[in-house]
Formats: sequence, structure tokens, C-alpha cells
Amino acid sequence: MKYNVAQLLKEQSGGMRQYSLHEDISALDPDIIPLTALDGNIQLIRTADGILARGTLNTSVELTCSRCV
Repeated sequence: MKYNVAQLLKEQSGGMRQYSLHEDISALDPDIIPLTALDGNIQLIRTADGILARGTLNTSVELTCSRCV
């Protein structure tokens, strides 16, 4: 997932963009088996120093218990 922030960087502090997210993360890590896509909302806020990214993300994954290995 990539977001073009060029226009946001031209804005004054406080400028904001919001995005909904629905991403397939199956290729992220071979040790993690995703059961659902990564869903959520991302908020990008222009600050004096750059951009602050905040969000709420949800997914379900299948993992092997480290005690069971």
C-alpha cells in the first residue's frame, strides 16, 4: 500500500487525508497465514515536521504457538 502525499506536503499543518484500506497481506511473511484481508482506516495529517500517519487496522491470522514448536 502506497499513498501519494505530494499535495499533502504542500499544505499547511493540519491538512488531512483519509483512506479506507482493504489489502491482501498473504505475501507479507511466509510464517503468517492471513485468514482475512487487512481492513481499516488510515488518516494522514500534515505536521510541521512532515506527515503523521494514524489508523485502525484489523485482520485475522493463523500462527503457530511458540510453545508448541
